[in-house]
Amino acid sequence: MLGIAVAAVNPIEWKSTILDIGEVKSGEVQNLEFEFTNKSDQSVTILEAKGSCGCTNVVHPKAEIAPGETASISAQFKSSKAG
Repeated sequence: MLGIAVAAVNPIEWKSTILDIGEVKSGEVQNLEFEFTNKSDQSVTILEAKGSCGCTNVVHPKAEIAPGETASISAQFKSSKAG
């Protein structure tokens, strides 16, 4: 299971903060998306998004997310051990 830690919950509404990727074989790569919507009346900018270990690469939108707009943070999990 992979999750996302949320620092500023209030104008952002997350579709889900936890994704169950099930059993992953050694060497397998999983591409994940954490979708969110800007529920405020102002644009929001994601300043930083990072994984908690070297097995996860994270990419976040660099542009402002306008009010009402939906965007996502992508994560690529590369397994090095069976699990």
